[in-house]
Amino acid sequence: MELCFGPFAQFVVDNRETLFVDADPRVASFFLWHMVEEFEHRNAAIDIYNDVVGSYWFRLKTVPKVIKHLAEINTIIETAFQQHCPPQTGQVALWKTAPFFKHVPLKNRMSTLYQLSCTLLPYHRPDSLRQPEWVGQWVADEAAGVDMTTYYP
Repeated sequence: MELCFGPFAQFVVDNRETLFVDADPRVASFFLWHMVEEFEHRNAAIDIYNDVVGSYWFRLKTVPKVIKHLAEINTIIETAFQQHCPPQTGQVALWKTAPFFKHVPLKNRMSTLYQLSCTLLPYHRPDSLRQPEWVGQWVADEAAGVDMTTYYP
């Protein structure tokens, strides 16, 4: 599952203007923080998996369970956002904008699907993904003491 976060993080960061238009800055900043964090440790999971388990076929066999798990986690996240991050006046609730992917250009969506499918290949390395410049800026601003709780937009 962790291998999928690299392409997904790249997709979210590259399309943040579209995905987080009118979003609560607290939620958008929190979500983008998690995407930035994915670039910091992108090889850790596959390195540990290869050292401990090492079976490519076992990894493929677990894909349906991973998909089910992600759907369950999505439900938990939406419920928590509804409870803990109600939208401020004039803002759209992040969990009510699930169809927002449709506003991302088709080329970007297809590229991400391709990158996600590449994570299933036996010799996939997450560090081969391009790190968006914005991620470096986020890290530099955080190190400089910028308040990251409402960093975006």
